[in-house]
Amino acid sequence: MTAGRRVSWRRLDWRRVNSRRVNSRRRSAQGQAGTSGTVAANRGGRLVAFASGVFLVATGAAAATVATSDWQPRPLDVVAGLALVSALVLARKVAILVGIRKNALQINVVEIPLMVGLLTVEVPVVLFAYVAVMLSAGLSRRNRPAQLAINAGSASLQVTLTYLLAVALMTQLPGGAPFWSAILVGFAVAQATTALLGLNAIWLMGAGNPTVAARLMAHMYVVGLLSAVVGIIGVQLVTGIDWGWLLLGLLSLSLVAVYQAYYGLLREQRDLGLLNQVSLVVAGAGRDADGRDETTGDGQVTDVWLPAAELIREQLNATRVVLHREAFPSQGVRTVVAGEPLPPSAPKDDLSILYGDVLSGAPDGGVQHANIVDAELDVQHQLELRGARETLVVPLRGAHQILGVLEVHDLQSRLRGF
Repeated sequence: MTAGRRVSWRRLDWRRVNSRRVNSRRRSAQGQAGTSGTVAANRGGRLVAFASGVFLVATGAAAATVATSDWQPRPLDVVAGLALVSALVLARKVAILVGIRKNALQINVVEIPLMVGLLTVEVPVVLFAYVAVMLSAGLSRRNRPAQLAINAGSASLQVTLTYLLAVALMTQLPGGAPFWSAILVGFAVAQATTALLGLNAIWLMGAGNPTVAARLMAHMYVVGLLSAVVGIIGVQLVTGIDWGWLLLGLLSLSLVAVYQAYYGLLREQRDLGLLNQVSLVVAGAGRDADGRDETTGDGQVTDVWLPAAELIREQLNATRVVLHREAFPSQGVRTVVAGEPLPPSAPKDDLSILYGDVLSGAPDGGVQHANIVDAELDVQHQLELRGARETLVVPLRGAHQILGVLEVHDLQSRLRGF
């Protein structure tokens, strides 16, 4: 009798903790619903003001750079500018994307061609090429005008601050000091400045956890500094020895490979940690063998599997997670939704979802991936019913039967899909 009471108390304690978590979020969302429009408007106003300030400062710095460079346009500058644009675009293609809710940070080696340009090409040409590439990237992502202004301003400041600080520093350095040393110091300051501007923009947009964003910005700063050093070394190789351009290419490829391997290892470690968290939550929900709902003191009814679905949604950065599970004993199919609500047309609480639906999971028990752009017509129809453009579907199999189906809808990041 005592043992039975202990087991019952543990079940009640786990369910109470998770129901408190879910209902706390629900009450918080209800309390914020009336003020969300005002908060969004205020945030949007601050973002526009911040973008305007960045753009004005960047314009002034660009004018000062062009004025102090004594630049005289030449036909060869067009060729150099096009070559630099091509190198910058290529460097952006070799990138690591890190999602922060609906936005993403791109970690790349664009500083390598940027340093090469600053040391070999007239600085106004570098400025125009770099700003044009960054602005085109923002337009291709359909960024808002404020984001475009911040991106273009940050790109301009990265070039102009580097050059202006390097010119000022050369007057303080002892005679014979190489110009690249001043360029590197100027770039370190400029990179820190633009990183702070980006962090502030993320905070104003409410795009993610400030701590996570700051950590990613720190990573980007270190990667940018390393890439700048590689670019400077590359210029010395190309101008100092034969076949130096080949050594520069090999060095750049090696650096990219190291970046990819390092961030791949970080992702694997993160995924193992997330798998452990999900396993603990699922094991806790599984203790309630009959799958009954938990009714809290305020009358809210919470499915015991909702915390697990919510955790999966948060960790996969998805818009919605839908769990169709077979309720025991003989209670049919229950549909649990974490994230955005399902549209009324979406199938739910239906046994056919587990066995007959085209999105019931891969036949071999693996993950089924479907995208509304290139899927078959019946799959496209099911995605439209669910109000989703992309989904991952995993069948949850027991020893002799299907226990449920898990659907993950639409990655929140706008730069890529699952």
